[in-house]
This record gives sequence, structure tokens and C-alpha cells, in this order.
Amino acid sequence: MAGRAATPSVRYRYASCASVQSTLATRLVGPVVAARVPAGADAVTGTLEDLPGALSGIHTVFLIWPFLTTEGAPAVVETIARHTRRLVYLSSTGVGGDEERDDPIFRMHAGMERLIEQSGLPSAIPTA
Repeated sequence: MAGRAATPSVRYRYASCASVQSTLATRLVGPVVAARVPAGADAVTGTLEDLPGALSGIHTVFLIWPFLTTEGAPAVVETIARHTRRLVYLSSTGVGGDEERDDPIFRMHAGMERLIEQSGLPSAIPTA
């Protein structure tokens, strides 16, 4: 039997920007990403202007949008699209359902999904 392929290295970075929080990773490991900085991760804080530097060397962004509106999201998604190759966004099962029209959280997730689609960035959108 041929030798096993080497496991690719995984590099994590947690970015907490003023009004923006996201977990940045080159690979999503496990079914749930904890809301804390993983052991061995680089912690980066700053503003939206600092986000390109935080994205340096990052292939994939796992984004959790912690707000009830998409205000500010277009600039964040645009920056992610310019500096990475893929976006994973945690959305909601209520998107596209009858409840979307009446629920601000479902409307926000639907808006985020539209922004991500419009960015043209390859993406995956799991729901919870």
C-alpha cells in the first residue's frame, strides 16, 4: 500500500474587529466552531481597515454575523472576497421559509446570503 498523504497544516486566526466578529481559518474542523479562540490561534483585533491584514495567508473564512441587520456587511463581505478564496457563512434554516418575512433574524440571514452570492466568492452556507 502506498504511503498516506500528509495531512495539510491548519492555520487559525480569530479576528475581532470593531462591529465585526468572525473566525478565520484555512480549514473548518469539526461540525461546530466554538465561539472562542482555538488553542494555537492568532488573535487579531482592529477595525474594518485592519481586516485585510488579518486575512493575510487565510484561504477560507468562517463567518458568523452577530448583528440583527446587514448594516456594515457589504464592506466586510467585499473585503473577504478580495483577500480570500472561499467563505463559509453560518445561516439559518428559516431563510426561504414563510417565517422569513416576519422574523428579523431570518431576514438578516437572507440578506447576508444575497450579499455573499453577489460577491461571486465561492461559498458554503450551512444552516443551524
